[in-house]
Amino acid sequence: MRAACVIVLLASCGHRVSEPDKTSLARASSTSTAAPATAATTGGRGRASDASTAAASASAARCIVPTPPAPVRPPPPAGPDPRCPVDPTGPFPLRHATVRVAGVDASLDVEVAEHDEHRTRGLMFRKSLGESQGMLFVFNAERDLAFWMRNTCLALDMIFAASDGTIVGIEENVPTLNDGHYAPGDCPARYVVEVNAGWARRHGVKAGQKLIFGGL
Repeated sequence: MRAACVIVLLASCGHRVSEPDKTSLARASSTSTAAPATAATTGGRGRASDASTAAASASAARCIVPTPPAPVRPPPPAGPDPRCPVDPTGPFPLRHATVRVAGVDASLDVEVAEHDEHRTRGLMFRKSLGESQGMLFVFNAERDLAFWMRNTCLALDMIFAASDGTIVGIEENVPTLNDGHYAPGDCPARYVVEVNAGWARRHGVKAGQKLIFGGL
């Protein structure tokens, strides 16, 4: 949700998917994460070394934007932006799921935005979000995603992940109420998790780690 708006653009997060055109910027990934795994296992017995080599090559070739030693943007002021507009309708009732990070003591209860209208609204107009809460944006396939922060009153971290859950990039401390587009470079993603700004760094979450979903 780029509380961002999915630019795939959807207006994510209640605005996130900054999506004026919900599919214009969405490009299916030509390098599916499933392909390397299939190729690595088709050799059958006796090809373990080949499979390991293929898996290592696929991992090395994966598109990941490394998390920098320090945030690119400074920490935002605490609380919602005082300029937060009035919510004209109230949030959608969404189903919930869980997200945790492999090898890290970090877990989230997330609302699941899996339809265009939900992804377009994202976290718009929200004035509070618990430390262990967030929103999970789910797409049918990996795409070049970009989110914005239109009508989004809380500064956010945006965690972009591939189909297998690998985090390909994190946009930290994304500022409120702006139409800029935020994306993990040119790395396609299928999932985006939006959480409070600073959450990823507070919990040691970095690009290259893997998200594990429960209840999807």
